[in-house]
Amino acid sequence: MSSPSQHIGSRIRIQRGMMRISQDELGKMLSPSVSQQVMSKMERGGKQPSASQIFQLAHYLEVPVSYFFEGLVMPKS
Repeated sequence: MSSPSQHIGSRIRIQRGMMRISQDELGKMLSPSVSQQVMSKMERGGKQPSASQIFQLAHYLEVPVSYFFEGLVMPKS
């Protein structure tokens, strides 16, 4: 089972790939912009995007915010 950060990152990577946008291009669309290295960390689950970044990513990747959470299963405590 993947962590929430890994799940969100995977969803970013999938949609970005479908739209043929590079990590660098997508990072520069965000405000404030983030580097390709930071985008890579987000996609691998090493850095969780902020709520503001998720909102912006949804806009630029042309998906609803809920897209990033679809299929996410939280482990039972």
